[in-house]
Amino acid sequence: MKTTIFCGFDWATETHCFVVKNARKEVLAHGPVPNSAEGFDRLLESFETHRKGGRVALIVEANRGLPLNALMEVPWLEVFPVNPMKTRRLNELEGSVRQKSDAGDCSLLCDYLIDNRAKLSERYVERDSTFRQMREWIGMEADLINHCRQIKQRIISHLNTFMPDLGKLLPDLDKKVYVRYLMDFDPLSLAPATEVEDFLRRHRVRDGRTIKDFVQAHESLRALGSDGGFLAAQRDILQRWATMLWQMRQSLKDCQSQIQALFRTLPQADIYRSFPGLGELLAPRMACLFGSRPSERFRCKEQAIAYFGQSPVTEQSGKGVRVNKRRNCHRAARDTCFLWAMSVNKMPKCHWQRSFLKKHKERGDARPTRYRKLGQKLVGILYRCVVHNELYDEAKYCRNLHQRT
Repeated sequence: MKTTIFCGFDWATETHCFVVKNARKEVLAHGPVPNSAEGFDRLLESFETHRKGGRVALIVEANRGLPLNALMEVPWLEVFPVNPMKTRRLNELEGSVRQKSDAGDCSLLCDYLIDNRAKLSERYVERDSTFRQMREWIGMEADLINHCRQIKQRIISHLNTFMPDLGKLLPDLDKKVYVRYLMDFDPLSLAPATEVEDFLRRHRVRDGRTIKDFVQAHESLRALGSDGGFLAAQRDILQRWATMLWQMRQSLKDCQSQIQALFRTLPQADIYRSFPGLGELLAPRMACLFGSRPSERFRCKEQAIAYFGQSPVTEQSGKGVRVNKRRNCHRAARDTCFLWAMSVNKMPKCHWQRSFLKKHKERGDARPTRYRKLGQKLVGILYRCVVHNELYDEAKYCRNLHQRT
């Protein structure tokens, strides 16, 4: 099916803007559409009027929250997501960066699509529904982790001004027992020691010394100040923060269960599981980053390594040579590789990985540099296994490694 018309689309909160052009860059239709199901239908009707049985190429700034799933369900619509920075750079080239408008951005992107459609067609767009669902859940997981971290910091800050001794009693709010303690016990009217002991044992605290120290510290709690009404307000605020943290963590647990359920349905899930260090949290992230068609997303191993931010950038000018950190990469992918290298370093059975880190430590490499170099090796191995649809074999890799050396 031949592409007959091109569309530039700007997605906004309330009103969206679009422009439709033909291959000669003549405007066929343009205007705003409301952010509603009716507005989405009006946009598709405008395409139907002008496409004359052909395909429609649509370019849109890629951002989280766009209805890409609904757009990709249209069989005759070819979607090209681009980075929002692309529009800014095009405006800078046109000299109109200070005259930004939604209509101008749509027209600029549409012209760029007409001139560079062949180049844009080579870009990878994830069309598998399972991978897109998993990517959305992983994005929610990251948001929940950030919210939990922020709430935990608010609780710690509140404890320092309300009851510092209680903050020392709860050194690690990542443990469920401490959050439940804040929810179930009133720090202004101390509960009996036996009730606290029963609470700790119900939450699987078995060490007698730990229980004894906790109960003693509980009995000596005292708030700062003597204004009863103000202290009661601080207590209620503290318990509500603790309740929010508990609910957020329950939502995070449900979110991770959804990710695992989707990950188990992937045809290459066993390949990711075969790698040491890729556990329940990192394996789905890696699968989403490689996508459903990894050989199309990355044409070679070096391209995958650069995408994950594991290869440095060398700048040379005259006699000066400088090696810098790669910043033009997927930051979530770079962080995932760093966590993978860290987890591998803690596993005693990963002999060649640990010896690799030890060798580079003896050379004087800093800790981030060592993990980056190990991540470069790991991503290269994972790329070959995923592209050739083979499970990772540690013994086979070690044999090949010894043969090369």
